[in-house]
Amino acid sequence: MAPSFTAYGNLNPAFRLYKIDPETYDILDIHTYYVNLMTVPNDDQINPWELLYKTTDIYGDPRKVNLDGSPFLSPQYWHQVTEQLLNDSHLFSQFWDLRSRNSPLTPIW
Repeated sequence: MAPSFTAYGNLNPAFRLYKIDPETYDILDIHTYYVNLMTVPNDDQINPWELLYKTTDIYGDPRKVNLDGSPFLSPQYWHQVTEQLLNDSHLFSQFWDLRSRNSPLTPIW
């Protein structure tokens, strides 16, 4: 799943880049970039895209979660992230803020 490249729903545009292991094609990390439409100064700005977050920076190192110690964002890793979101209100709040891509407006879901 990917964020919308449009500003529909009072959200800032965003896209994701996937860091992939070149031999196994497993996902190593996901980097999400966005444009803050409230602060883009003018059309002369060459690159308004900013890193919003790296998945492993927010949810942790997969090597600490995966039973085999692999660095991949495996189903086991995402299960652990889900468990963290259920049990950590601060992390869930951060997840919710990132979901709206730092928009100061109330998202229209």
